[in-house]
Parts: sequence; C-alpha cells; structure tokens
Amino acid sequence: MMDEAITLEELLESRDRRWATERHLLGLDAEGYAPTSVDKGLSSAATRLSSADKGHSSTAAELSSAVTKSGFALTETSSVTSPQIVDVEYNSSRRVEIVLTVVMPGRVKRNAWSLTVARAAVEAIVGATGEKPVMERDLRTGFEGYWLVEGDAMEIKRRMCGIESSHILGRLFDIDVLRPDATPISRQEVGLTPRRCLICGREARHCMRSLAHSQEEIMKKIAEIIEEYKRQRVNSDGLFDER
Repeated sequence: MMDEAITLEELLESRDRRWATERHLLGLDAEGYAPTSVDKGLSSAATRLSSADKGHSSTAAELSSAVTKSGFALTETSSVTSPQIVDVEYNSSRRVEIVLTVVMPGRVKRNAWSLTVARAAVEAIVGATGEKPVMERDLRTGFEGYWLVEGDAMEIKRRMCGIESSHILGRLFDIDVLRPDATPISRQEVGLTPRRCLICGREARHCMRSLAHSQEEIMKKIAEIIEEYKRQRVNSDGLFDER
C-alpha cells in the first residue's frame, strides 16, 4: 500500500531489479555498460537507466534529500513514506543532480587507488558547491557520490568540468551533471571539447571503443598520476596526509 513506509534499501533493490530489465533490453552487460566499452565506471549507464526509471521511483540521491529535508538522518534502513516521496519529486524538480564515479579500469573498481581518488573528488566538489553529498555508496563496482544542488545547471556543469581539468587527479574523476529533468549535460553543451585519453591524448571515447590501450598501460598511467598527487600532499613531517 502507498501509505506504508518502506525502507530505502527496499526501494534501491526494486530499482536494481528494473535496471536489470533495462540492461537486458539495451544489450548491456551485468555491470551496466556495452561489452565493447572499457575503463568506464557505472556513471553513464547508471545515469541513463536512472533517467529512464525516474517515471517510476525516486533516485537514491532524491530520497536522501527528502529524508534530510524532513530532518531525519538517512541510513540504508531508514523508512521513507509516500508523502516524503511526493515531496522529493517536487523538490528535485528544482535541483541539479551531480553524480560522481571514478575512472578505473577492470571489472572490480574498488581498490586503494580508487578510494584515494574518490576522497579527493568529494573534497573538490564540496569545495565548489558548498554542499556535502546526499549519498555515498562504496561498492565493489566502485565509489558513487550523489549531490542535489540549486543553481544554473549549465554553470554547475562548467564548474565540474573545471574540476576535472584543473585538479591533479581530475582526469580520474567522472562527474556527471543532470538537469532537473534528469537529462545529462555534455561537455560540448558548455563549449568544451570531449575528454582526452590518459595515454595518447586523443578523444577518450575513440580509444575506449577501439581498445587502443591495454589495461596494464592505463593502470601504469593512473599509478603515476596518484603518486604525483601523494607527493604534493606530503606534509611537513614527510607523511602522506590522507585527508
């Protein structure tokens, strides 16, 4: 019944079941992306499927916003009532969603490197928006962070692209910005060129599609980027600051 409280975990499980159907119809694999794509997190596929799913249920970020807005702390077992879901649909219609994932090759995307990158990305986005994430998910398939922020969607996209371009780890950040209607904003829409390959500098999408570089090549480059970041974060005692 609609008036009965259900948990966020139950809502997410229901959404995941719908995503499985969508993946099958779209010809995507179990992790949500086309078999010919590599080294791309769940962000793009999750964004597409989340957008398709918005007519049926609220996203994790939206549910988090509703509960927070109502003055409750959110956990995976928090109860979310139908009035809160109705409230979320109204509230989210005026907000821009930011979705963060980490660029990491391979099927298992959760490792020490990806968590270092995720922490840095969250810190950068919080600094740029003044907003903490409404939800963080530390999954085997990689870190996911969600924000709901007020403001002009195009300007927010420019700021997020600025982070990807200027931060030392920015090439490992995958920050998607969705309009209030859940459609993603491309780099081209804000006057920017497509993202470049970590290895050769060509358009990243071309190298991904053609499998131009081995996983070993990409991991070596990622290691170099992260080590440089750590060197810059070494404190006066010669120890890496994990903040």
